[in-house]
Amino acid sequence: IIEICHPNGLNNDLKKIIRLIEENDYGIEEGFICNCARGIWSKYQKGVGQVYGDVSYSAILDMDLATLLQLLFAPQALHRVHQRGPVGDRTHHNNSDEQRQ
Repeated sequence: IIEICHPNGLNNDLKKIIRLIEENDYGIEEGFICNCARGIWSKYQKGVGQVYGDVSYSAILDMDLATLLQLLFAPQALHRVHQRGPVGDRTHHNNSDEQRQ
């Protein structure tokens, strides 16, 4: 789980992550909370608790989620997504079937 929180929502979102990991049988092993406005990350791992240190790194995915979010939301990436339109919105695409007709 990656939860993007508002500047003052870190504690509530951490409680929500803990509840989803510990009290439910969803099979979630780790949860992350990111306050993007401040660049602050928190991590909670099942069986470990709150993790300190390199908290944006996911051992399960073997990647740094802070880097992933930076790549996904870089201005160039946002520009490409905006040009393509929403997922499933074919109005902005040149479909090969449409081109043949």
